[in-house]
Amino acid sequence: RANAPAGAPRRGSEWWNDHPPAGSALGPMTDQERADIESFMKTYSPKRWEKFQDIPDSRKGKVFAAIRARYHWMQKLKDNDPQLYDIRLRRLPIEDKMFAINWELHHGDPSQKKKLHRALRDEVRLFVDNSLEERRLRLDRLADRVEQEQEVLKREQARMKDLSSNHDALVDEGTLGFENDHEGMLRDIAG
Repeated sequence: RANAPAGAPRRGSEWWNDHPPAGSALGPMTDQERADIESFMKTYSPKRWEKFQDIPDSRKGKVFAAIRARYHWMQKLKDNDPQLYDIRLRRLPIEDKMFAINWELHHGDPSQKKKLHRALRDEVRLFVDNSLEERRLRLDRLADRVEQEQEVLKREQARMKDLSSNHDALVDEGTLGFENDHEGMLRDIAG
């Protein structure tokens, strides 16, 4: 209750729905945002959403703030990196199944542990596959950036070689330019 203002109702009115935790940059939540998050969770993490409904009101605010933050992170990812968003979106149902199986392992019928363990292993395999797909994407992007930087490096090395071989001419041009109030010539040489 540290985030609730003095006198805020404890139960029933669900104060946490409209007021993110202290320090949150998301601001107050709209009804549309709440509906969007609920729809997203029901679609991609239905088991977690179902368990969220059972959380005591005293903990719902903090848990929902984490759900909301992840939802917003996913929306930014959707806008900024659709390819990575697709990978992460496909991971959510896998995580949801792992969550549900783990819940059953700890709270369900003990005679089902072996079956649940196999099911969990299958989901973890899918999670690892998905995570490796993301890592491959990141490595491919890194390799592309390195290749681009290597091209820049080659150009700059050639420019340096050219500038070095014309050292005395550059000194003469720079001196003349500076004497004639054209200091820009020296900036061009400096790079």
